[in-house]
Amino acid sequence: MKNALNILRKFFTATYLLGVDKDKSYHFKKQLVMINRVSFLLIVFGFIAFIVSFLIHNIVSELRYISLMLVGMLCLYFNSKRLFLISKAVLVLCPAVIMFITPILFHNVPPSSLLWYPYAAATLGIIPILIFDLNNEKIAFVFSSLLYLFFVCFSDVLFVKYIPISVNYTIISDNYLIYKISHIVMWCFVFSIMYFQRMSSIGHIMKLEKTNEAILRYTKLTQNQSEEIIQKNTILEDQKEEILSQQERIEQQLQIIQKRNTKLEKFNKTLIQLSKSAALQSGNYIEALQDITKHCSLAMDVARVSIWELDAEKKGIKCLCLYKQSDDSYSSGTILREESFPSYFSALRQDRSIIATDAVHHHDTYEFAESYLKPLGIYSMLDNPYFIEGKLAGVVCCEHENNIREWLSEETAFTLSIADLVSIAYKTSERKKANAKIEAQQKEILKINKELESKIMKRTEELERQNHKLAEYAFINSHLLRGPLCRILGLSNLLLIMENPDSKMDVLGKLDLSAKELEAVVKSINKTLEETELLSNKDTDIIREQSHHNDFMDLLQKSKSSLLQN
Repeated sequence: MKNALNILRKFFTATYLLGVDKDKSYHFKKQLVMINRVSFLLIVFGFIAFIVSFLIHNIVSELRYISLMLVGMLCLYFNSKRLFLISKAVLVLCPAVIMFITPILFHNVPPSSLLWYPYAAATLGIIPILIFDLNNEKIAFVFSSLLYLFFVCFSDVLFVKYIPISVNYTIISDNYLIYKISHIVMWCFVFSIMYFQRMSSIGHIMKLEKTNEAILRYTKLTQNQSEEIIQKNTILEDQKEEILSQQERIEQQLQIIQKRNTKLEKFNKTLIQLSKSAALQSGNYIEALQDITKHCSLAMDVARVSIWELDAEKKGIKCLCLYKQSDDSYSSGTILREESFPSYFSALRQDRSIIATDAVHHHDTYEFAESYLKPLGIYSMLDNPYFIEGKLAGVVCCEHENNIREWLSEETAFTLSIADLVSIAYKTSERKKANAKIEAQQKEILKINKELESKIMKRTEELERQNHKLAEYAFINSHLLRGPLCRILGLSNLLLIMENPDSKMDVLGKLDLSAKELEAVVKSINKTLEETELLSNKDTDIIREQSHHNDFMDLLQKSKSSLLQN
């Protein structure tokens, strides 16, 4: 029972406070609560009257009281929507219209209603006093009060005139003036009591409002002071919180900086170790790549690091070295063709880093998702190209497994340094190959030089021998051959000028003897040169050609025969 009463009390309170805002004045709130109460009482009265009309089977009365209930509900609805003027107008006009116009429309007024309709009008005339602000809404208050006074005075006249009533009206008309005066006096009495009570309550409310305003001003003043203090405290607390948050952010930044510095130190140590690598310095390309991939994987803490070479003939890239940290193993030989991964190769040819935090969905690496990334559990990729003589030569690829990884700028810079080391390793290996070729060529040149020196020495010896031969030949030519040859030349000239045949025969004999002597000298020279091997066969032929002794001997024989014939 108590729960039911509490529920009803809460319902009534909620109904009375419909449309009441906290920022409104006390007088306005009081007036609004009064409107809600009148509307609620109108609903209750209409409901009770509807039950009575239903029991006596009066359909017109049932419709009338249902309309009154709807008017009360409509006023409550308007109040909830803050439509207070419309609510007041409906609450003042609609009950009068429903009570006094509906009987005329339906032509149904019981004879007994002629007695209580003026009293009903006088009772409803209390509504304007209750709901209107008598100071600010005087015109509406006067108009509504005169309307209800009109119904008090002339409601029965309107019913008798417009509705046929089966009753002896002469009884009323004999005492009509006294009858109406009693209605008017009753209305004035009720109206006066309610009006003065309302005015006194309004005056009391005004005093209370002034007192409340004074209290509110003092309260506001104290509140303002309290608020200022609270604001200052709040500002101090906010500043304190901001300082603390800044300290936290600074500490976080310091931690991040420390972590990054630690990584940078680790990266620098790794680069120094790689720069001192024996394989890198000696030009052993494959061993250098293995050192680079392993150190890079350990420094960056990634599962896989691989180095790929651009293969122009096959239009793709070939894996030169892949290091897997999980089992500390190396592999190579995998080929990725450009026709299968066009977006990735297009990004590589733009000579930029490929930073794929989410490699499966990144616009440069998504093509690897089904065939490479998902089967191996790779979530993030960081690829940097390396260049040789200013041209794209390949790519260094770092792959992170098991979860998505945000790549730091320091890690990107480190992989760029790794790519530079790959270029250096390649150039060192090529330099080693070139040096090996140069050494081989130098050895070949030394060998050729030695052979040339031996040939030159031999040729020099041969030239010295030939010079000696030529010197001997010149000596022979000047001493041994010159005597016979001069005699032959002299005898031949003498033979030409002689005319005596006997003398010519004598000269021819001597000429023949000189020619034989010359022939014997030449044969002796040839024999001597051949036996001592001072001249080669070729040199001997040259001497023979230069001497022309054979041709000379033939010419001498022909001259001799011609002289004998003469």
